[in-house]
Amino acid sequence: MPKSIAILGNCQIGGIEKAINLATADLTPKSFFLASLAATYDKPRFVAEMKGFDLIYAHPSNDPQFGTEALREAGLQVREMPVIAFPAFHPDMVYAQRKLPDGGVEIMKSPVGDNHSALALYGHHLGLNPEQIARLFCAEAYQAVGFFDAWSPAWEELAAAGDRAGLPLQSMMLSWARRGIFMHTLNHPRVFVLADIARAIAKKEGCRLRTGSSDAYLVDDLITSTVWPVYPEIAARMSLEGSMLFKRAQITEFYDLEEMIRESVTIYDHAGRDNIQCWRFDLWNFLPGVRENLLGIAGVGDETRELAAV
Repeated sequence: MPKSIAILGNCQIGGIEKAINLATADLTPKSFFLASLAATYDKPRFVAEMKGFDLIYAHPSNDPQFGTEALREAGLQVREMPVIAFPAFHPDMVYAQRKLPDGGVEIMKSPVGDNHSALALYGHHLGLNPEQIARLFCAEAYQAVGFFDAWSPAWEELAAAGDRAGLPLQSMMLSWARRGIFMHTLNHPRVFVLADIARAIAKKEGCRLRTGSSDAYLVDDLITSTVWPVYPEIAARMSLEGSMLFKRAQITEFYDLEEMIRESVTIYDHAGRDNIQCWRFDLWNFLPGVRENLLGIAGVGDETRELAAV
């Protein structure tokens, strides 16, 4: 009789559930999206349900009710499953928050979903217009902010996540890299990545493995969400083909760079420059020369730079 396995975590779990079904007949998976559990369960009820599963795999989480440590403290045996995050293809992608009148904050949406361009955000923060912001999307700016140096730390961090989970992630990563761009966004992997994770879990549990390619049998659900381009100058460093075409989440609607910037600036103007929060602002303001380099690349003269610094 197949063992039941609960899969807990972020938006990657749906693909892993389907891929486990493909990988083996020895496991019967069911996924639980961590962000929505509180709408359906309290902790005691969720723990009781989890006790009905033979295996529990979860993305690491510090959620006080449903996170990995909280569940372990409740007596459950929870195995760690790595979150696949790899920002090297999309180092410009960030999240941003908007301060609310009541003092709270909320995730701010971009034209394509939850993700924003750090260069567009920072350009607006510096008071640049859309045409000036567009000039920042070039090799000189990417060099100034470290985008070309993103591969090694991203690789090391993801390999370490595999080591913590006891899964041979680094060998899988080599296979993924040989296939080219293996992420839709910094935290949305392509379906063959999730299929390899599922197969590794099944192998670790001693299951009999099926043959069959994920490309032939699985739908890539995450492609229905935001798809962020790998900028051509970044892609060229990896001997890959890049683009500047952005896809909106849940809709087959595409934006070129100029459209993306114009719509982003409209959103940022409405939110108010002083109400937008992003960790990259603090980083780039702190790093020597970054602000000045970007203003120069945007074509801002010395007099205007002095005004932007106020």
